[in-house]
Amino acid sequence: MSDLFCVKLEGTVLLKVIQHCQDTDATAIGQLIGLESSNSLEVTNCFPLPSNSSIGPQELEDYSRIMCKQLKDLYFENSVIGWYQRSDEGEFLDISSIEYQYNMQIEIPNAVMVVYDPVLLVSGGFPLKAYRLTQEFLDFFSDEEFTTQRAASLGVNSKTVFTEIPLRIENSMVTNAFLAQYAPDPYEVTDKDCFEPFIKKHLEAIEQGLDELLERQQKLYGYTKAVQKQKQQQKFHEAQREAENKKREERGEPLLDLTEGTGSLYRPIQPPSRLESLLVSQQLNTLGEELGEFCGESQAKVDLFISLGQK
Repeated sequence: MSDLFCVKLEGTVLLKVIQHCQDTDATAIGQLIGLESSNSLEVTNCFPLPSNSSIGPQELEDYSRIMCKQLKDLYFENSVIGWYQRSDEGEFLDISSIEYQYNMQIEIPNAVMVVYDPVLLVSGGFPLKAYRLTQEFLDFFSDEEFTTQRAASLGVNSKTVFTEIPLRIENSMVTNAFLAQYAPDPYEVTDKDCFEPFIKKHLEAIEQGLDELLERQQKLYGYTKAVQKQKQQQKFHEAQREAENKKREERGEPLLDLTEGTGSLYRPIQPPSRLESLLVSQQLNTLGEELGEFCGESQAKVDLFISLGQK
């Protein structure tokens, strides 16, 4: 897996993705078509995928193959280099999205996942972001042993699940000239109420994520207590057997096995999966960075106006 410097997205692809995600519910997904060149991905086209829950992975793969063949017959680019989906407040960080991106990166090492966030669009921000799974997380996800020890040995934490790839919009000169005619007035006052959904939804998502993370930590705490209790029971049982064996040795009787007849006393306790906690932590990091960036810019403007007023 090579390093990607940026993802170049044509303006027509941007409009297609936004229109599809706005016209469909939260399950909107699609394929990205383009080519790879000089450590960058150039996305030249896209097409939506059926979002019916009754359609299985094989049917989606067959549909994608047919669409790519039709593009090839029309002499368009037909190589899949990634996929896109709609996400509300970091909800793309779930098991199904991870599995889909993992399988795609196994087949296409530089494949990316483009996420559309409608709240960013409403607040005046750029609504698309490109992500890719890190090599550390690919190694971690290749085995279903999602334990804390294995995550630590591979260097996987909440900040090494995804890596964000810079995304750049590229248009032809004719398209730029056309868009310039409809550019908004830079001096027009923006309605401050348009920022309320962004801040409110981010705070609600952070609160929900913290509750879920606390629940995961409580499960981990319960697992730790269960392991400690099991070790204490094992030591107590072994001490009893050793005392019994001393008496048997004095009587010339055969010694007892320390672990014989203990049932589940020595059976390993299954540790809780570390995967869900990693995804929730990654989601909280993403939401916090977006909220901090947004509020930081606003606070800088407020400080500037205050300093000008004092002068």
